[in-house]
Amino acid sequence: MKQNLLIESRRALRVAMYALGLCAMAGSVQAATLDLSDCDVLIGTQSAQAYKKWISDNERRANAGEHQAIRSRAADAVRRLTCHEEKLTGRSSSRVTITMSGGAAGAEKEGPSVTTRSAGIPNIELQPAALKTLNDAVRYTHQAGVFDPGYKSLSAQTVVRYAAALPERIDEAYADAAGAYAYDCVLKLPYGMRVTDAGCATDRTARAELTPRVTPEHRATADTAAQKWAEKLHNPEGR
Repeated sequence: MKQNLLIESRRALRVAMYALGLCAMAGSVQAATLDLSDCDVLIGTQSAQAYKKWISDNERRANAGEHQAIRSRAADAVRRLTCHEEKLTGRSSSRVTITMSGGAAGAEKEGPSVTTRSAGIPNIELQPAALKTLNDAVRYTHQAGVFDPGYKSLSAQTVVRYAAALPERIDEAYADAAGAYAYDCVLKLPYGMRVTDAGCATDRTARAELTPRVTPEHRATADTAAQKWAEKLHNPEGR
């Protein structure tokens, strides 16, 4: 049973990352020699030295501004958070389903949307390692979201899931949700492997959930900036 759970856990982690369009951890030959969906590698001791070297090499490239390395750093943090969630909750696919009305303030008026997401770690503030990983996941997905709507959306979704532990990130998360929403739902443009319709559904839900937590003034400013960001990402030369 334990072995089956471990196999299912790893499969679920891979599937979740592919579904988000975040599967490309590559960029180095070393990464290909590690199983970066294996929680024993990510938060355990197996292959610790090889993993630390991959982290160091990728961090150097990310700090130099390499987009793929920045994405890889974010994806790695998300994977590690998922591993902590599985370890602390004892479930390989802890999920809650949230239905948001399309008529909610700031949301598209296209009827209800349904989002299924991990239920997260209760009282994560009491779990130092998991809390650090959560902060890494939010910070690094936000950084990658500067040039990638998938990560911008994921950063907002992560804050929504852990809003009680991240009150200082709410305004930033709304801005991220608004940016992803503008790209996926308003411009309706593809980006890499990202599925626009699925992305729009999660963006709309995250934006609607964050709306009552943010002042109208901040929302107005964030929405304007989000539209400009989405248009610039699609047409960086402004033609």
